[in-house]
Amino acid sequence: MSKRASWPVDPKRLEALGVLLAFLKNEGTQVTIAITPFHPAYWKGSMGSPYGNSLVSMEERVRAIAASQGAIVVGSLDPDRVGCQASNMRDFIHPDEVCLRKVFKDIPVKD
Repeated sequence: MSKRASWPVDPKRLEALGVLLAFLKNEGTQVTIAITPFHPAYWKGSMGSPYGNSLVSMEERVRAIAASQGAIVVGSLDPDRVGCQASNMRDFIHPDEVCLRKVFKDIPVKD
């Protein structure tokens, strides 16, 4: 886990995400952003720290940007929101197929 006192999110990157999503929307592309969770112990251990607060804030900001451009967001950094267990993780950031299926099941299929 990061021992950094702060974990800044680059506002220019978030702005660029909004520009990209707006462009794709204008081109008629339906965008889905899939967020995969952290290992439950890692997630719980980071909560309340500057790093953990940054993760929560970043996910909230990405969701807001996506919503403003009509993009869909599935999954979460929070394993409880997705329904993934410690046994579904290969390490602290890589979920297995069982967990990924829980994230991807919410992706709408368009004909």
